Amino acid sequence: GRPVAQRYGLEAGWKKFEPIEQITGNVHSPAKSWSHRDAAKWTSIGPPLILHVDDITDLSVHWERNMRPVLQVGGPDILADMWAYSIAAADLGLKHTTLD
Repeated sequence: GRPVAQRYGLEAGWKKFEPIEQITGNVHSPAKSWSHRDAAKWTSIGPPLILHVDDITDLSVHWERNMRPVLQVGGPDILADMWAYSIAAADLGLKHTTLD
């Protein structure tokens, strides 16, 4: 699918969690192949505004699973939920349409 979200200015912030498998638990995570440029282009977003039900089913599982590792690695951070979301989206190959 192609989720829709507002541009949020996070850029490629979630890339600071590399190696990404420490968050996803998957050494073959597709998120590993995302460049900083791709991350900034497709996941520099706030919470999703429009999302297909098939996407949210998988995305919500990955998003929740990523929260604890993001907090353990990055410490308390007001953006922890968005880092976990962005990593989940990249892990599933979901590229967002962004609204400015």
